[in-house]
Amino acid sequence: MILIPCKDLGSGKSRLAPVLSGPERRALCEEFLRLSLMRACELKTSAGVRLVTADSTAKEIAARYDVASIHDEYETLNEGLRAAAIEVAAHDVRASVVVMPIDLPLASTKALRPLLQTDADVLLVPDRNGEGTNLLAVSHAALSHFPFLFGPNSFALHLRSAQQLGLASVILRDPELGFDIDEPGDYREWRERASAAA
Repeated sequence: MILIPCKDLGSGKSRLAPVLSGPERRALCEEFLRLSLMRACELKTSAGVRLVTADSTAKEIAARYDVASIHDEYETLNEGLRAAAIEVAAHDVRASVVVMPIDLPLASTKALRPLLQTDADVLLVPDRNGEGTNLLAVSHAALSHFPFLFGPNSFALHLRSAQQLGLASVILRDPELGFDIDEPGDYREWRERASAAA
């Protein structure tokens, strides 16, 4: 199952405030969400994708791709993902989970495919700085006890947890998957790449 967590669309990407207005940031988040849903549905059927959100507009966008939503009533991303993973596992005892944030605009389906094909208990894709976790795949065997630890230094935290739990872990470093949009510099670089490609 691919889980796509999505914050309130109106409050996402707040660190881009120096370069984008509030409505522009919201439009960007909607663009990223549509792109993520499209790619996820190319990797799996829509039945194998879930949006994790409390945002009604995000749910409406997901419905256009025939993707069901899991309502996120929790304050933190990690609590929401844990609840979603429990719900997924309750319906399919063999389910593995891939957590795919929406702010990975360079991620191609080819680059994403290894996350669905791994035999590892935990597959981690770090950001290009080696600090955050851009993508995370957790096997059905590990899903009940592996913690979601997204936030500062999440890559090291996730890796340490896997090691402490004795889980087989794999690190996938990929320039497409490692590129995310957090800071104004990331946004400018992405726009420059898009312009050059066009």
